[in-house]
Amino acid sequence: MTKINARKNEISNGLIRFFNDTKQKLQDTKILDLNEITAGWETELFSFEMQYSENDEIKSKKLVIRMYPGDSAEGKLTNEFFIYTNLSKQNYPVPKIHYMSTDKQYVGKPFLIMDWILGGTLDSRLSSNLEETIELFCRLFVELHSLDWKPFIGNRDSSRNSATSIDNFLDLLENRVKQNNLDELSPILTWLRSERNKIKNEYLALGHFDFHTFNILLNENGDPIVIDWPSARVSDFRFDLGWTLTLYRVYMDLESRNRLFDTYQKIVGKQIEQMDFFEVSAILRRLSDILIVFKSNAENAGLENRVAQMIKESISHVENLNTYLEELSGLRITEIDELIKNIRNNKQQK
Repeated sequence: MTKINARKNEISNGLIRFFNDTKQKLQDTKILDLNEITAGWETELFSFEMQYSENDEIKSKKLVIRMYPGDSAEGKLTNEFFIYTNLSKQNYPVPKIHYMSTDKQYVGKPFLIMDWILGGTLDSRLSSNLEETIELFCRLFVELHSLDWKPFIGNRDSSRNSATSIDNFLDLLENRVKQNNLDELSPILTWLRSERNKIKNEYLALGHFDFHTFNILLNENGDPIVIDWPSARVSDFRFDLGWTLTLYRVYMDLESRNRLFDTYQKIVGKQIEQMDFFEVSAILRRLSDILIVFKSNAENAGLENRVAQMIKESISHVENLNTYLEELSGLRITEIDELIKNIRNNKQQK
């Protein structure tokens, strides 16, 4: 039996036990068509059909199970459930959550079970209708940053239970660097600290912190549904915007980054200044993830263990991060260049 088939059997059997243990009055539960649907950095994700009997009638639901790795798994799960609940209350488009469990006995990890959105991703529209798709994407992004953020800071089960100021955010980044012995990234922290006094405070907002077109699904009617909220927190909205702009710069190109930024500014009706600072903070966060994966293991960063292989397969994006850092701040991390060189050399030797 292959590793993936063994894992599928474990999940399928665990789901049946979970549904039998719940007080849902479900009978004859079956798990059909269980398949991995994405290879993400932070979670394991499978789609399935749940078939069951209710009042002598056979029914079915198309669902997704989202499982969380690492020591921080329970906190991420409870935070994401809290975020989904409050987003729904403000009518922001997210999937319906049906079940959650922090008990690892079922599938080996804490998990959420939510609706399976069947219409593909917003990214699939980019090639055929670029301008309209970017417009929709940015309207969803601006709408998110316009929500009432106060309900999102009351989660007593999460470490993210308060609004994060610019200085608090820098403290979080510094703690991450120090706790994981990432001394090679200290020059970026020093640069951010030196630039801090030039940065004007802006308004707080709920940030997604991984907002991109693959995290926006389309339902059967073509309506957008935003997924993947484990990193969400309240902070200066530019931290969230900076993360997305950085992703588009390093995975695509500067033109894509600028098109997105221009559209966002057009919708909010004003120029947004000092984004270099927030994009450098995003680069620091991403580089810290990468170094933690290769220095220890992915689960220490709350990431899936397969992330190391995913990084190796898209190593050019790591090089682009270092290049973009140099463009914005004048800094270049030589240890990152060495890591890239070693990965490429090992790949050639194989």
